[in-house]
Formats: sequence, structure tokens, C-alpha cells
Amino acid sequence: MIVKENIIDTKELRTACLEGIVEIAKKDDKVCFIDTDLVGSSGSGVFKKSFPERFFNIGIMEAEAISMAAGLGVTGYKCFVHSFAPFASRRCFDQAVVSSAYADIPVVILGTDPGITTAYNGGTHTTFEDIAMFRALSNTRVFDICDSVQMYAIAKELGQNMKGLNYVRFARRSSRKVYQEGMSFEIGKGITVREGTDICIFASGAMVSQALDTVDILEAQGKSVRVIDLFTILPIDKDIIIKAAKECEHLVALDDHNIRGGLGSAIAEVLVAHHPVKLQQIGAESFGQVGTFSQLLDIFGWTGEKLAKTILKAL
Repeated sequence: MIVKENIIDTKELRTACLEGIVEIAKKDDKVCFIDTDLVGSSGSGVFKKSFPERFFNIGIMEAEAISMAAGLGVTGYKCFVHSFAPFASRRCFDQAVVSSAYADIPVVILGTDPGITTAYNGGTHTTFEDIAMFRALSNTRVFDICDSVQMYAIAKELGQNMKGLNYVRFARRSSRKVYQEGMSFEIGKGITVREGTDICIFASGAMVSQALDTVDILEAQGKSVRVIDLFTILPIDKDIIIKAAKECEHLVALDDHNIRGGLGSAIAEVLVAHHPVKLQQIGAESFGQVGTFSQLLDIFGWTGEKLAKTILKAL
């Protein structure tokens, strides 16, 4: 159920996210939503309209939002908390660690517009470290979502089976459509989006689209390219990584994140322990900057053309 064509999704990820949460909230009166003065940005007004008594807009107080979610969690409620990724990670990290992960109280943090998807908001809002932060925690799950179909499915799953701390990063707006409607996703299991044996590109979130853009260019050079979407970064799918390491000649990890601590680091940890081979890591090695998403892809060397050139040079 993979979309083969390069088409733009007609549904924004934020819309799909709220659709999934609202659907679960209709069946479970313990599901709540907390926003941080970003109702228009997140689209959470649809939840407020449906369940005003379970919706809280507490203003620009991200740390307090996590504490509130954990407090409600003690009494049996299941809270989704939204903010932009820099505030959903850096600003409230201590509360997330102590009040949710350590205390084993279920909370889902929705961190929108991570990495270069923040675009014009610039370097201060560019999260190239959020995966590393949450991946270091116990009793925590970390997700990087690539399209609306995946977003809807994961939002529903987390609403139904919320446990521990969950950090979900995703771009708010439309992206390339990767999966067909009705596709199922299993937490902790990667998905092979393209088959190949010469090169395997591991990606997640916005970088899945960039990996797919790279495939046609590499295949024109006679290369057989596999693309694996590791949308669950914690827990990571060890089996699919080891299988790719055994079957593909060259492995690449593509990160919209610093190369330290992100998806590439998670993959490298698996390879070192189970099947030591070379891994080419492509990601950020600096802070972010201002620009459109397309401009930033070019600046960081993550367009299909530049990625293909970087990968071929390493062979």
C-alpha cells in the first residue's frame, strides 16, 4: 500500500492528527488536548469544538502544559500536548522526564515543524536535537511522521494505547503522499518503501520524501536502491536494519536533525552491536537558518540531486 507516484498529499498532517485524536475521543471520554496558544497553528480548534470540557489552551507555558497533562494522567486522563518542536522539546524537557517518563504517567507530546520544516522561523526554532534528547530516555517512544496517512494512524494508536512518554515530531502542512489510505502501521516496525540491494537509505519524517526523490537519480546511474521508513525511532526496528545491512552494499542514514544523536546514531548503535558495517550519515552539523523549506533543502544539501551526488561520492 505504497504510493509509487510523486504526488502531494491533499491533507495536511495537522488535520490528520486531529482527525485521529477526535475519533478516539468520541469513544474515550478520558482523552484530552492541551495547546499552548497555538490553536490556529495546530488546528486543535476542531477538538475544542467537539469536546470543550476536555480542551485546554493554557497559553505560552509549555512546562506547565506537561505538568498539567501528567497531573490529569494521575487521575486516569490521557493527554495530547501540542507546541512547536523547539518548545515541545527544549522548553519543557525536565517536566517531560520527571512527570511523565520517570513517573510512568502517559503523555503524548506533539512537536510540530521540527528541523528545517520550521522554514522562515529560523535557527532559534530549528530543532536539530529533539530526537537525541528524547531518545536518551527510558519509558519513552519517539516518532517522526512522514505523511497524513501515517499521522492519522499513529494518532489513533497513541490515543487508544497511551503509555509512558511519547514524543511525536511532524511537519504541520502537506507533504509528499507516501502511503495509501488504510495503510496500517506497527509501532517499532520500519517499512520498506522501495526495494533494492545496492544502496539502502534509512529515513524518517520529512526526509522520507527526500529519500524517494533520490531514488530515481541513483537508479538512472544503474543503482538498485532500497528506502526504509523508520518512523519509530525509539524503539528502533533492529531486525529491518540488520536485514538491510546483510542484503545491501551501502547504507545511508538521512536525518533532518544533527548527525549526533538522531536516526543515524540509533541505526549505528544497532549495527555496531549486531552487524558491524559502514554507515554513511547525512544530516545537520550546524544550527538552522531562515529560508523556505526548498531553500533550506538546497542549503543543507538534502535535495534529491545533491543527496544522490553525496551518496555516489561515498561509494
